[in-house]
Amino acid sequence: TSSVAATITDAGSGAVISGAERSKLSGIETAADVTDTANVAAAGAVMVTNIGTSVQAYDVDLDDLADGELSKSKVEDSGTWDTAYGWGDHGTNGYLTTFSETDPVYTSSVAATITGSDTSMWHMAAGWGDHGTNGYLTGYSETDPVWGGVSNLYLSVSSAGATYVAKAGDTMTGGLELPANGLVVGTTQLIVANGYVGIGTANPTNALAVNGTIKAKEVIVAVDGWSDFVFEDGYRLMPLSEVDTFIQSHGHLPGIPSAEDVASGGVKMGEMQAKLLQKIEELTLHVLMMQKENTQQLRRITELEATGRLGGAQ
Repeated sequence: TSSVAATITDAGSGAVISGAERSKLSGIETAADVTDTANVAAAGAVMVTNIGTSVQAYDVDLDDLADGELSKSKVEDSGTWDTAYGWGDHGTNGYLTTFSETDPVYTSSVAATITGSDTSMWHMAAGWGDHGTNGYLTGYSETDPVWGGVSNLYLSVSSAGATYVAKAGDTMTGGLELPANGLVVGTTQLIVANGYVGIGTANPTNALAVNGTIKAKEVIVAVDGWSDFVFEDGYRLMPLSEVDTFIQSHGHLPGIPSAEDVASGGVKMGEMQAKLLQKIEELTLHVLMMQKENTQQLRRITELEATGRLGGAQ
C-alpha cells in the first residue's frame, strides 16, 4: 500500500510540506525531515522545488488526493538535472551533445528542425531568379532566363549577356564553355574571340596571335612536302650564271621571299625551312659538280706534266 507521510499546510500563495518519511510506489524510502515551500494551484499539481539531491520530485494531482487516490509521475532526479559536460545548465539553455542520453525537448532548443519556411530568403536574388538551382556570381543588375535547367555559373560585371562562364553540356563531365568574346583579361592581354586566341593583340585573325616573343623548349611544325625533290632525276638545277643574273635583277635568291614580302606578310616557319633546305641542297649539287670538274682538270694537268708537254709549253 502506498502512503504519503507528509503534511501540506496552506500558506497563501504557497504551501509548507513537512514530514519524516515518504513512500514510493515500490518500497519505502526514509530520509531526513523534508520541509520546503511548494506552489499550489487551484486545480492541478503540486510541484516541489529547491529540494536536496537525494530527494526525487513528483507531480502530484490534487484532485486524486482529494479522492483518496495517489498518482505520481517522476520528473527527473534533481541531483543530475542541471549537469552537463562543458555546456552549462542545459535545463535552462539547451545544448548540443554527442552523448547518448534522454533529455527534454524545448521548442527553442538548438535541436529543433530548420525547414525551408524558416529559410525562405536564402534562395532569393534580385533579378536573377532562383540561384538555389543555378548558382551564379553577378555584379550587374539584370533579369535573365534559366537556361535549360543546367547548373551554371554566371559572371557579369559590365553589360547584360556580355560575359558568362557556363558548364558545357548537361552532364558533370562537361568542360568549360566560352562564347564569342567570352574571355578578356585586361585590355588586350588575352582575347578569345570567334575561335581565335590573341595575346597582346585585340583583333586576332589566326588560331593563335601573339604580339611579342614566344619562348619554348621545342616547337614542332607540321609541313606538307619537303625539299628532297632536288635530288630526284629530272630536276633542273639552275646554272650559277642564271642565279647571278636573277640576284642582279631582284636582289634575292630565286624562290626566296624578298624583304618587302617578309615585312608585309611575315614568314611561314615550315615553308621557309623547306625553301632554305632547297637552296642548301642546290648549293650542295653545285659544289659536287665543281669538285668533279676540279678532279678532271687535276687529272689532265697530271697527264700533261707526265708527257712533258706541260713543261715544254713553259
